[in-house]
Amino acid sequence: QQGRPDNFAFVHKSSLFIGLNIVGGDIHSNSEWTTRLTEQFEWTKELIEGNRSSTRSVVIFGHANPNHRHNTFFRPLQAYIQDVLQNEIPMLYVNGDKHEWSYDPNFYEQPSLLRIMVSGGATDLPLQVHVIANEEYVDPVDSFPIDRRLES
Repeated sequence: QQGRPDNFAFVHKSSLFIGLNIVGGDIHSNSEWTTRLTEQFEWTKELIEGNRSSTRSVVIFGHANPNHRHNTFFRPLQAYIQDVLQNEIPMLYVNGDKHEWSYDPNFYEQPSLLRIMVSGGATDLPLQVHVIANEEYVDPVDSFPIDRRLES
């Protein structure tokens, strides 16, 4: 993202992958926080729109476990998924932050949005997520099958 080298995006096999510096913790500057989250949403939307004809799924990586302090990003994303995309593209948000496992279909009350929160840490086994990008819409639970039983 222009001006934000900590964010990245790429397309691989009809899937759009977006990495965003969405952080948890204390807010040191409300204006910086709001600006960053707003710009990240706008960039995410531009990426999806710019790749919409060829994108079959979207994966967003961020650190934060979303809460009310992240509404500047997640509420517009929720509206965009519902009103513009009409829940027709399966999406996955992967985060850490709380260092506990969570698997949340219908995240932010959007049937096309799945959230996986990984616990992380040196003792956790790897998590394998398959990204299946079909021509027709597939429920995110089926679009992003996981395997938590991998051996290290």
